[in-house]
Amino acid sequence: MRNFRIVSRTIFCLEWSATGNMNTARLLHTASILPNGKVLVTGGTSNAYNFLNTAELYDLTTGIWTTTGSMINARSEHTASVLSNGKVLVTGGADNSGVLNSAELYDSLTGIWTTTGSMTSARSSHTASTLPNGKILVTGGVGSSGIGLNSAEIYDPLLSTWTTTTSIARATDDAKFAVAFARIEAHYFVNGAFMNDDEQLLKNADKIKDIPGVIVQGRYDVVCPARSAWDLHKVWPKGELHFVDAAGHSRKEPGIIHQLVIATDKFRDL
Repeated sequence: MRNFRIVSRTIFCLEWSATGNMNTARLLHTASILPNGKVLVTGGTSNAYNFLNTAELYDLTTGIWTTTGSMINARSEHTASVLSNGKVLVTGGADNSGVLNSAELYDSLTGIWTTTGSMTSARSSHTASTLPNGKILVTGGVGSSGIGLNSAEIYDPLLSTWTTTTSIARATDDAKFAVAFARIEAHYFVNGAFMNDDEQLLKNADKIKDIPGVIVQGRYDVVCPARSAWDLHKVWPKGELHFVDAAGHSRKEPGIIHQLVIATDKFRDL
């Protein structure tokens, strides 16, 4: 795969080349460049949708991955920030018990993880930014209730403590957003999704019969029943159907993300 970038009318061709594989397949993990030039990869979920606490290091000079100390907590959809002292701060994420507020530090000199102060709010899918003063600003994300957060807090590496700060203007899933989204959906439902009848997609499937595609269906999706995906698959021969056992409707579920990534990689060379 090639990417092209135009700078001052000069074209640079950036090429990808194969390198060593990680020791563990993972998604929803983090990758951080350490002061020594190595890359630290942490956590995520495995192909079996298990939460991982393992970590490994990539050596650019050799192209080889080596395992390093495992995190104290398995976690996915977390953040990792390299501090001014060279240590790596990992925050939040989720594991089998739910959303986490815990944080831990990785020492690249020893390969050992130690706990540090916990965030005031449990959160996953949040952001972490390094401020000019060396502190880490964490914002938003999804909380323990599954609702988006508008809270923000700051980590002080010298004190190993968190302090709350001004909240961002709107949480991802706040009431105003929910109302606006409901209005859009209701508009489509009232107008029958702007189709002539409920069977229009199936009746006209022959128009896309030669176009390859992928249907990803959560087994426990009660919003879009599995029967609908099966009916579409039967009239669309080139539409691969993948059922995800431990998933419902959300595109953010690990199993759904896994299949979407596979599908995207499959079509990248078309």
